[in-house]
Amino acid sequence: MKPKNLMKILQGIEISQLEQIIKDCFEEYDKNGFYDYWQKGDPIKSDLAEIGLFTTEISEGLEDIRKGNYKHLGEELSDIIIRVINFATRKDISIEKELIKKIKKNSKREFKHGKKNI
Repeated sequence: MKPKNLMKILQGIEISQLEQIIKDCFEEYDKNGFYDYWQKGDPIKSDLAEIGLFTTEISEGLEDIRKGNYKHLGEELSDIIIRVINFATRKDISIEKELIKKIKKNSKREFKHGKKNI
């Protein structure tokens, strides 16, 4: 999909609404003590632990692919998005704004700008 068309699609999506829903859910979890261990002690370690959970979800998605379990893969991808948005809202980062900025930046890059192969 060309970046121009993608931008039109993104403008119709209310990512900020998704950010608010996820923030509200995790605030409710916080009230129930779900994240107490992150709120105590070293904030850097807390951030590292939370970002480490992204890796856990990615690993679970990789395992689904390895097993050919694509029906479950969507759940793991959703978990990744939820964890990223939750972390971003805790750090006052708007994923909506950052996503749009990044897509604009990427649209100006040459193909395979790092000459990296998979």
